[in-house]
Formats: sequence, C-alpha cells, structure tokens
Amino acid sequence: MISIAIIEDDESSATGLRDMILRYEKEKGQTFDITRYKNGWDFLNQYKRTFDIVFMDIEMPYINGMETAKRLREMDDAVCLIFVTNMMSYAINGYEVGAQDFMLKPVEYFNLSLKLDKAIRGVRKHRTGDIVIPYEDGIKRLLIDDILYVEVVKHNVLYYSDREVYRVRSSMTNAEKALSEYPFAKCNSCYLVHLKYVDKVADNFVYVGEHKLQISRAKKKEFIDRLTEYLGGRR
Repeated sequence: MISIAIIEDDESSATGLRDMILRYEKEKGQTFDITRYKNGWDFLNQYKRTFDIVFMDIEMPYINGMETAKRLREMDDAVCLIFVTNMMSYAINGYEVGAQDFMLKPVEYFNLSLKLDKAIRGVRKHRTGDIVIPYEDGIKRLLIDDILYVEVVKHNVLYYSDREVYRVRSSMTNAEKALSEYPFAKCNSCYLVHLKYVDKVADNFVYVGEHKLQISRAKKKEFIDRLTEYLGGRR
C-alpha cells in the first residue's frame, strides 16, 4: 500500500484530485491510503513519517504550501513532494524544498497519471525493508538501510554495516537475489553497493562512508548508469 497526503484548502480541487487518484488506483491495480488536510498547519501538526507521496497546494490560508514544505523537510527529507498550483512561477521555486514535480490547475488525469507513475517508481526504489540471513547457528534480520555494501570472499558473503560485519556462508548470486528490490549495484564482481550511501565516485573507486571500493572496467558503465538513475529518482 502507498500512503498519500493531499493538502488542499479548496473542497472541489481536493475532491477532484482524490477522484483521479482513485481512478488511477483502479486502472493500475494499486492500493492507496489517502488522507486529506485542509491547510498546512493541520498537516504539520499531525505529521508522521508514514506518507510516501504528498500533493501540496501552494496558495493556502494561514501558511502557504512553500512554507509548509520547508517545515516538512525539517521533519522528513525523503517523502515525495508534488506541488499543485495555479502559477508555474510558484512551482519552479519548489525545487528549493526538494519537490519532485508539480502540476498546474486544473489538474488533468493524463498528467496526474504520469506524475504518479514516476512517484511510485521512486517510492518503490527507496522503500526500506529487511532480509533474513543465517547467522551464528540461527538467523539474523538485517534492515536494508543498515547495509552499506556486500562483499563476496570465496564462499562467504560479508554484509557491512556501520557497526558490524556479518559473515555468512553463501554466494553473491544469493545476495543479489535477496536485494534485487532495493537500490544496490555491483561495482565489480566482488562488491554489491547500496547506492543510497555512495559519497562519491573518483579515479575508478566508489567511496561508501569510510570504505573505498574498486570499480572494475567491465562494471563501470553499468554502475554509473544505475547510480545516475537512482540519484535522478530522488529529486
């Protein structure tokens, strides 16, 4: 299920947007949980980090959408934000608060459908989860967000986190399969890197926190392409 917030003071606009989202839900086989707020104050005061996508009107009473978005980013820098506005000039300023996109009123279904396609791809790409690995005569549950990168050494797979390295008897093929839904990419045959934690790429090395990993010639283009795609989806 994907959780959506609509922040819109105009009743007709809010209803119209909700109806189009429900149409998309039916046509695309999605499942949405939609919550509507009439103003930015209510949204901020009740905000929890549970929303995946936020549709925000810019012209609202009490506190406008731009100021609401600035305060939202202090609480959550990852949620997908899409502005809905009458004025394109307002929407352009939205990139200052990490808005992924904008829609001009009156919203048309075809345009909404394209924006939702893109937003949902981003949500799925960055949504965290966990995997279960065999560990010390039992099992260990690892949060995806705790994994910096994976290394294969002979018949062992090492999962690196900030706190510890977890060694299991397995293969890179198994690790890739377990992490296939998440933003990981191989920089060479030995390393599977969590793209979220890439600090920089330089001189055929990728830097992940304090770790410096070699990028092979064979994997370089594919790795850079995957990283570029990932970073583009976060806007």
